[in-house]
Amino acid sequence: MKYLLGLCLATILFCCADDKQQQRIDDLEAEIKELKAERVEAKASKQPHNSPKLKQDKVEEMTSDSALDYSPERLRVQNEVRKITVTIDDYKSDGVGYLGEITVKLQNPTKYRFDFLAANVNYIKANGDLYKTEKVYFYNVEPFSERIEKAPESNRGVNLTVHLVDAKSDVLERDLKK
Repeated sequence: MKYLLGLCLATILFCCADDKQQQRIDDLEAEIKELKAERVEAKASKQPHNSPKLKQDKVEEMTSDSALDYSPERLRVQNEVRKITVTIDDYKSDGVGYLGEITVKLQNPTKYRFDFLAANVNYIKANGDLYKTEKVYFYNVEPFSERIEKAPESNRGVNLTVHLVDAKSDVLERDLKK
């Protein structure tokens, strides 16, 4: 349903968009198709979304259904948020099911302060299945900064993945409305 709404919005914007906006719309539609293909592939292999290789240092960009919003302000916000990276900085594993001392690193290379950023940490079992997902929050993230937060321990899992899922910046939104 959201995909159809996105296509309708794209069609409307296609009729009145200039070349630069149209190129961005085309890029987003291609990105949506790629993400859907990744989801199908991930479900087929029983691996978490956007984690085809399940490497602990895999950095994933924030993508969500909000990618269907083609307003110029929303596109600029998404472009800024995509510059932010989250990685699993360090953790301890006994190799058979314990994950502890997990630290998640966030890097904000933008000129914007974020009120909060949220990342999902996926705990992966030895057979490659997702055991659980925990959300880690980063509050009051300053521009051009790096932050480290702890993630909860787990009694099951041998590997971890992380990706950004939410962001809020009053400063960024205010700047883009000028």
